[in-house]
Amino acid sequence: MTSRPTAPTSPGDEPSGRQRLLDVGAALLAEHGYADTTLRQVAREAGMKAGSIYYHFDSKDQLLTEVLRLGMTAVTDAFDEAVGHSRDTADPLVRLHAVVQAHLRALFEFGPYTATHVTAFHYAPKDVRSGVLPLRDAYEAKWQNLLDDLVADGALAATNTPRVRRLHLLDLMNSAIHWFDPTGTETIDDLANSIVELFWVGATNSAHSPALNTDRNSP
Repeated sequence: MTSRPTAPTSPGDEPSGRQRLLDVGAALLAEHGYADTTLRQVAREAGMKAGSIYYHFDSKDQLLTEVLRLGMTAVTDAFDEAVGHSRDTADPLVRLHAVVQAHLRALFEFGPYTATHVTAFHYAPKDVRSGVLPLRDAYEAKWQNLLDDLVADGALAATNTPRVRRLHLLDLMNSAIHWFDPTGTETIDDLANSIVELFWVGATNSAHSPALNTDRNSP
């Protein structure tokens, strides 16, 4: 993950006070979880007085909700862009690779914002989860629709457990935040190739599976 997280909404070199709080809050929440992160910590790490945080966020729950919202916006925008770029190809493997690659790039580019969904979402207060759940459900629906389309096209084998298949693929990608180092010798594209190949071999109809090419790059 990046050493300094950057929110999807403010790419400027001099982030505002609110942006610094979001960046620091996302990093602390991703690393320590909801229970072990305090607003006093966030303010201190952001170089602000403890009381100043309340000019921007009423509570830790509101901060967490915004971090989670930004994380979902990042991966959703990446998915939509990848679908748009690969829409004209008839190759189902290219279409799948494009969105897997996009998800992984967003996962690491926006670091703690996206990682917080993996590490803190299920431990967040019910009201926070309820507020963000529609965004998560909408994103997962995009993946389910894509996989359903690949089944309809005959590229993927039909299954009685489509939800399990979708969650398995998402877990393959999201779990990488715990062990993959994008600054190492292996790239995010290498990771995408590996995940797509692993998933494809297990989920395709053997009679319709195209030859896998681990050097394939999405548009």
